Amino acid sequence: MRLAKAKPCPFCKNTETYMERGDMGYSYEYCNKCGARGPSLIQSWDDDQKDERRCRSLWNARSEPRYKAAIDAAEASYREDLGY
Repeated sequence: MRLAKAKPCPFCKNTETYMERGDMGYSYEYCNKCGARGPSLIQSWDDDQKDERRCRSLWNARSEPRYKAAIDAAEASYREDLGY
């Protein structure tokens, strides 16, 4: 089964993420640009691909921030002021 494409990082908009194995038997999706982490899950130890799919699924399942529209408008205004 193919690994789903990662949603952009909510902090830096990077789409390059990977599964990181943490201490104490936990895994999580990790943004390799800003270091943001997705929710942790207990490793299955016998199936890395299953863990990768589960981590990516949790990363992609997060909800959008409540104030996303306001944040997007503020970013657009800031970019406009700077001439981007």
